[in-house]
Amino acid sequence: MSVSPEPLSAESENNAARAAVSAADVQRVMIAPNPIIEDVRLSRLSEPFAILPFSRLPASQVIAPSKPGNPELQRRYIKEKDLTELWAKITELQERVVNSVRADRTNTDAYQRDLLYARTLLLEADANFEEAYQVYYMVKADLEREMRVAADIRRYR
Repeated sequence: MSVSPEPLSAESENNAARAAVSAADVQRVMIAPNPIIEDVRLSRLSEPFAILPFSRLPASQVIAPSKPGNPELQRRYIKEKDLTELWAKITELQERVVNSVRADRTNTDAYQRDLLYARTLLLEADANFEEAYQVYYMVKADLEREMRVAADIRRYR
Protein backbone atom coordinates (compact mmCIF):
# COMPACT_ATOMS: atom_id res chain seq x y z
CA MET A 1 0.00 0.00 0.00
CA SER A 2 1.50 3.29 -1.03
CA VAL A 3 0.88 6.57 0.71
CA SER A 4 0.60 9.66 -1.41
CA PRO A 5 1.89 12.91 0.06
CA GLU A 6 -0.74 15.35 1.19
CA PRO A 7 -0.66 18.82 -0.31
CA LEU A 8 0.87 21.50 1.97
CA SER A 9 -1.47 24.02 3.47
CA ALA A 10 -0.87 27.75 2.91
CA GLU A 11 0.42 28.11 6.47
CA SER A 12 2.93 25.28 6.00
CA GLU A 13 4.16 26.86 2.77
CA ASN A 14 4.76 30.19 4.56
CA ASN A 15 6.70 28.45 7.32
CA ALA A 16 8.81 26.62 4.76
CA ALA A 17 9.51 29.89 2.94
CA ARG A 18 10.58 31.55 6.20
CA ALA A 19 12.88 28.65 6.98
CA ALA A 20 14.60 28.99 3.62
CA VAL A 21 16.30 32.27 4.51
CA SER A 22 19.44 33.05 2.59
CA ALA A 23 22.81 33.12 4.34
CA ALA A 24 23.12 36.85 3.65
CA ASP A 25 19.93 37.50 5.60
CA VAL A 26 21.15 35.44 8.54
CA GLN A 27 24.34 37.50 8.82
CA ARG A 28 22.33 40.69 9.28
CA VAL A 29 20.40 39.34 12.27
CA MET A 30 21.58 40.43 15.71
CA ILE A 31 20.24 38.91 18.88
CA ALA A 32 20.24 41.26 21.85
CA PRO A 33 18.81 41.06 25.36
CA ASN A 34 17.04 44.40 24.95
CA PRO A 35 14.40 44.94 22.28
CA ILE A 36 15.89 48.34 21.40
CA ILE A 37 19.62 48.81 20.96
CA GLU A 38 20.92 52.31 21.53
CA ASP A 39 23.36 53.83 19.06
CA VAL A 40 25.90 54.38 21.85
CA ARG A 41 26.07 50.67 22.55
CA LEU A 42 26.44 49.90 18.86
CA SER A 43 29.33 52.34 18.44
CA ARG A 44 31.11 50.76 21.40
CA LEU A 45 30.62 47.33 19.87
CA SER A 46 31.90 48.43 16.49
CA GLU A 47 35.01 50.16 17.87
CA PRO A 48 36.46 47.73 20.44
CA PHE A 49 39.88 49.40 20.66
CA ALA A 50 38.71 53.01 20.81
CA ILE A 51 39.54 54.80 24.04
CA LEU A 52 36.35 56.19 25.48
CA PRO A 53 36.34 58.72 28.33
CA PHE A 54 35.00 57.28 31.53
CA SER A 55 31.50 58.21 32.54
CA ARG A 56 31.26 60.58 35.44
CA LEU A 57 28.46 62.77 36.61
CA PRO A 58 29.19 66.47 36.94
CA ALA A 59 29.81 67.58 40.51
CA SER A 60 26.74 69.81 40.34
CA GLN A 61 24.59 66.67 39.98
CA VAL A 62 26.35 64.82 42.79
CA ILE A 63 26.94 67.56 45.36
CA ALA A 64 24.25 70.08 46.25
CA PRO A 65 24.90 73.36 48.07
CA SER A 66 24.45 73.31 51.83
CA LYS A 67 21.20 74.11 53.46
CA PRO A 68 21.49 76.94 55.98
CA GLY A 69 23.40 75.59 58.95
CA ASN A 70 24.21 76.80 62.41
CA PRO A 71 25.89 80.21 61.99
CA GLU A 72 27.71 79.84 65.32
CA LEU A 73 29.35 76.58 64.23
CA GLN A 74 30.20 78.03 60.84
CA ARG A 75 31.97 80.99 62.45
CA ARG A 76 33.78 78.67 64.83
CA TYR A 77 35.03 76.09 62.31
CA ILE A 78 35.18 77.83 58.93
CA LYS A 79 37.82 80.54 59.12
CA GLU A 80 38.81 83.05 56.45
CA LYS A 81 42.21 81.34 56.27
CA ASP A 82 40.53 78.00 55.40
CA LEU A 83 38.49 79.59 52.62
CA THR A 84 41.59 81.29 51.20
CA GLU A 85 43.61 78.04 51.32
CA LEU A 86 40.85 76.09 49.56
CA TRP A 87 40.59 78.79 46.89
CA ALA A 88 44.37 78.51 46.33
CA LYS A 89 44.17 74.70 46.17
CA ILE A 90 41.42 74.90 43.55
CA THR A 91 43.54 77.35 41.53
CA GLU A 92 46.57 75.04 41.75
CA LEU A 93 44.49 72.02 40.72
CA GLN A 94 43.09 73.94 37.75
CA GLU A 95 46.68 74.56 36.61
CA ARG A 96 47.46 70.84 36.93
CA VAL A 97 44.35 69.97 34.93
CA VAL A 98 45.29 72.38 32.14
CA ASN A 99 48.87 71.09 32.05
CA SER A 100 47.73 67.47 31.85
CA VAL A 101 45.43 67.87 28.84
CA ARG A 102 45.75 65.23 26.15
CA ALA A 103 44.36 64.95 22.63
CA ASP A 104 40.84 64.36 23.96
CA ARG A 105 39.72 67.23 26.18
CA THR A 106 36.59 65.52 27.48
CA ASN A 107 37.94 64.84 30.97
CA THR A 108 39.79 68.16 31.14
CA ASP A 109 36.61 70.08 30.35
CA ALA A 110 34.66 68.07 32.93
CA TYR A 111 37.32 68.76 35.59
CA GLN A 112 37.32 72.48 34.78
CA ARG A 113 33.52 72.65 35.04
CA ASP A 114 33.63 70.88 38.39
CA LEU A 115 36.32 73.20 39.75
CA LEU A 116 34.32 76.20 38.56
CA TYR A 117 31.35 74.75 40.44
CA ALA A 118 33.53 74.46 43.58
CA ARG A 119 34.49 78.13 43.28
CA THR A 120 30.84 79.07 42.77
CA LEU A 121 29.91 77.18 45.93
CA LEU A 122 32.53 79.12 47.89
CA LEU A 123 31.32 82.44 46.51
CA GLU A 124 27.68 81.66 47.34
CA ALA A 125 28.21 81.01 51.05
CA ASP A 126 30.83 80.03 53.60
CA ALA A 127 28.47 77.20 54.54
CA ASN A 128 29.37 75.52 51.23
CA PHE A 129 32.99 75.06 52.35
CA GLU A 130 32.66 71.29 52.85
CA GLU A 131 30.86 70.80 49.54
CA ALA A 132 33.53 72.79 47.70
CA TYR A 133 36.21 70.69 49.39
CA GLN A 134 34.38 67.55 48.33
CA VAL A 135 34.36 68.70 44.69
CA TYR A 136 38.06 69.56 44.95
CA TYR A 137 38.94 66.08 46.22
CA MET A 138 36.68 64.39 43.68
CA VAL A 139 38.52 66.09 40.80
CA LYS A 140 41.92 65.56 42.43
CA ALA A 141 41.23 61.83 42.88
CA ASP A 142 40.07 61.43 39.27
CA LEU A 143 43.12 63.28 37.96
CA GLU A 144 45.49 61.23 40.15
CA ARG A 145 43.90 57.99 38.97
CA GLU A 146 44.21 59.11 35.34
CA MET A 147 47.90 59.98 35.85
CA ARG A 148 48.65 56.65 37.55
CA VAL A 149 46.98 54.66 34.80
CA ALA A 150 48.95 56.58 32.16
CA ALA A 151 52.19 55.98 34.10
CA ASP A 152 51.43 52.25 34.43
CA ILE A 153 50.70 51.99 30.72
CA ARG A 154 54.04 53.63 29.90
CA ARG A 155 55.88 51.44 32.40
CA TYR A 156 54.44 48.09 31.26
CA ARG A 157 54.58 48.64 27.50
